[in-house]
Formats: sequence, structure tokens, C-alpha cells
Amino acid sequence: MRIASALVTLTALLLVACSTPSAEPDEAPRSPANYERAALANTAFAIDLYNQIDRQKRDGNFIYSPLSISTALAMTSAGARAQTQTQIVDALRFADPDGLHAEYGGLIRDLEIEAPEADPDGTEADEEDAAPILSIPNSLWVQMGLTIGVDFLRVVEEDYDAQMRQLDFRADPEGSREVINGWVSDQTYELIPELLPRGLITPLTRLVLVNALYLRASWQVPFDENRTEEADFTTGDGTVVQAEMMGVRHQLNHVDDRDRTAVELPLADTSLSMVAVLPRRESPQELIASMRPGDLGDLVDQMSSSHADLRFPKFEMRTQLPLNEQLQALGIVDAWDADTADFSRMAREDDLYLSDVIHEATITVDEKGLEAAAATAAVIAVRSAPTEVAELTFDEPFAFFIRDNDSGAILFVGQVLDPTESN
Repeated sequence: MRIASALVTLTALLLVACSTPSAEPDEAPRSPANYERAALANTAFAIDLYNQIDRQKRDGNFIYSPLSISTALAMTSAGARAQTQTQIVDALRFADPDGLHAEYGGLIRDLEIEAPEADPDGTEADEEDAAPILSIPNSLWVQMGLTIGVDFLRVVEEDYDAQMRQLDFRADPEGSREVINGWVSDQTYELIPELLPRGLITPLTRLVLVNALYLRASWQVPFDENRTEEADFTTGDGTVVQAEMMGVRHQLNHVDDRDRTAVELPLADTSLSMVAVLPRRESPQELIASMRPGDLGDLVDQMSSSHADLRFPKFEMRTQLPLNEQLQALGIVDAWDADTADFSRMAREDDLYLSDVIHEATITVDEKGLEAAAATAAVIAVRSAPTEVAELTFDEPFAFFIRDNDSGAILFVGQVLDPTESN
């Protein structure tokens, strides 16, 4: 079965988290070993999470950023205590809760590539000559007037460089949602304009922790635009479609045997690569689901460099993921219930709980390079006060009216004597 684009994007994002970077000759080498535990934990979490995602969604093109999701959850764990904290940290596959924040924060800072400075006229260089960017900003949005835990705030500000901002969720939940979405849109260069859907932020929202991730880079060896042409691509269900297939002939790291075809595509002026794997004995879904944290690095080590003629499809995709059910399946249980959640480090307010975790990711791959973005939000709410519930049952004949509330004009009048009859 030919590989779905989903695996290409997943392996690229996994490699961001766990590849061994190469330093420029005139620069001091980086020390990825300092953050090896965070990188390996993130990879293990990525595979665990993939296995919890609905199979129907995984049967098509699919992308997500485990680094974005784990960063948002790691920040959330900084405000938790007792079992709530333990369950989040265990789901992240991190053995040392005390070292979690320093290592994740260090990994993020080590990975980031600053955006190029704008030209004097305020514009960037031509896109063709644009330098790579990898930004991983975080933010904390807090209900106006809410007293925040000092230790929690110190961790998110110092380890995750997250700036605290105040919003009035109580009085203006929709306006607050738009502000947060605007921040995400700005950080992802408008690739993710609406992370939080309408209705997710309510007057009971108290905090929102957000991670954004944006990557833009050119291939170290660009594809030859003159070789791009439509060609057959056999999809997962055996259908043959016409895809825009790119071509490049160059020295490439690759493996091509009876089990798989795999190639490494380095990104220029970075330590990053996309690794694409076309499995021959299993589906891409099966390959990802059965991966172990070290498998991707082992595969790259097995590659040899030689001249190759690569044909590779152009593609773009977007995935939106509500993650509540998947995270519960990974063992984060107490956080979702105000009776069991303990976020007492986060703020001085009783009955805080995790109401939603939502994620979105997108990628575009063409002859020049790739552009990808992801964002994750963890929404903390407070339990509403109990209210009386009026039970109303229309189980006998009734009348109805459709009216304009401004003018009082009645548009329709009707009656229902037998709802099973349609006349």
C-alpha cells in the first residue's frame, strides 16, 4: 500500500522533537542530550496519542503536532497537584515531574529559529530567499481579577516564556475567544485563524493555556519545478488518482528494500529534516501505531547516501482535533471533573477543572520547501452553581407560533395534534 501524506507530516514533526541536530561549522554545537528525556517522552506520547485517535479520522490525510500538545499539557500540569498532576505527567510519559518544565522549556528554546529581521521598508526578503523560521510561543490568558498561584506563574513565565494576559471571560466570552484566536493567528502567520470554535469559551472559563508552533523552511535541495507533472498515485483504498508529483535528482539519504522505501529531506540552514516512509508490508497507519520512540532515529541511521531520483507528491492538509476523550483514554481522568480535579496551584478559586483541550495543525509541501503550523489550547473552567431544573414535557396536543420578536409580527401559527402524522 502506498503511503498516505499523513505519515510524511507526522514523521517530520516527530523528527523536530527527537533528531540529533548538526551544528554549523562556525557555531558551538548544541547539546541535545540535555533535553533527550523530553524529546523521547514527547515521541512516546505522540505514538500513544495516535493510537487513541478515531480510526475514521486516521484513514484519511492527517496531521498533528505532538510537541504542541505536550507543551500545552505540561504547562497545565504546573498548576496541578496530587493525582491530577501525576496523571498528566504520566500521560506525557515523563518520569521526573520536577524536571519536566525545565527540560521542555529548554527543548523549545533549543529548537526555535528566530524570524529574519524585516527590511528597512518593513517587509521581509522575497519568499524565495526567506530564512527558516521555527517559533514555539506560549501564552496564558486569565480571568480579570483572578488571583494566580505564584509558583504556577513563575513556571509558565520562566520555563515556557508565556506572558500572562487578562481577559474578562465572565462578561465577554465571545470577545475573549476572538482575542485568543487573534493571538494564535498572528503567531502562526494566519495559518490557524480560529483555533477556538464558537461556544468553547464561556462565562465559566477562568484560564486558557495556549501553545502555537510555526515552521517555514526551504529544502536543502529544492525540487526541480520543471519536473513537476501529474502522475498516478494509488490511495489507501486502491483508487488511482492524478497527483502533482515533484522530482529531484541528487545525493540523498535513503533506504529502499523489500520492507519500505524511506528518504530523508533536510531543510536548509536548520537541523530539521522531513523523513518520508513508504511501507511495503503494512499500511502507514499500522507503521505509526507500532512505532517505538527510538525507531525513527534508527531508521535514519540505517540510511545510506547515494544519487537518487526522487518523485514525491505536493500536498497540503489541515486537521482539527478535540482531544478530551483521547487524553482521558491515556489516563488523564481526574482533571475533567470539578469534584476530583486539583488545580489549586493554578489559582485561588475552588472547583477549577479542565474543560477542553483542542488542537489544530496544517502543512503545505511544495518544490521549495514546507510551511507548517499547529496550536493547542487547554481551557480551565469553574463549576457553575447548582440551579433548579424545570421539567417541561409536550406530550399532548399543543399550538405553536413563529413571531418576530422586534415587531411582534406573527409569521406562522400552527397546532400539533398528532406528531406522527405529516398530512
